[in-house]
Amino acid sequence: MKNIIVVALILISIIACNSENDQSLYDNAGKFSKEQKFNEAMKNYEKIINEFPESKYKAEVLFELGKMFQARMDKATPEIKSYEKSKKYFAMLYKEFPKNKNAASSLFMVGFIQANLLNQLDSAKIIYNKFLKEFPNHPMAESAKAEVENLGVPPEEIIFKEESAK
Repeated sequence: MKNIIVVALILISIIACNSENDQSLYDNAGKFSKEQKFNEAMKNYEKIINEFPESKYKAEVLFELGKMFQARMDKATPEIKSYEKSKKYFAMLYKEFPKNKNAASSLFMVGFIQANLLNQLDSAKIIYNKFLKEFPNHPMAESAKAEVENLGVPPEEIIFKEESAK
């Protein structure tokens, strides 16, 4: 009986030492990012979201994933899917952590991705208007207003309109 207990304790110790936790995944993701090993970083961040949904790092992880997918740091993910994932992570951050320091920026980015990368103009307008209602004094409020005014307008026309106004 004593041998069974000793073996069980050894097995528990080995398993505990080998198991990943959200802290180690977060630390490794940061290390991978600094080394520009973005695929590895993104895998670690996504593992935190999937395996540790109550992690204290979740808001920061969502923001990092949103930025990384928007910048297409995982070249294996098709362009549209990457933008959809980015939008998803920014929207999750805003929804789950509305008081987070990155909540306003995340909401703006949802609209930006919809308008400029996914051509979802109606949805983008709704998001930008929500942003303006909730964060009227945010540094990005003027950009949100300009985005709403220029939804669907080709960049050349926007530049021409701005130059003509001078």
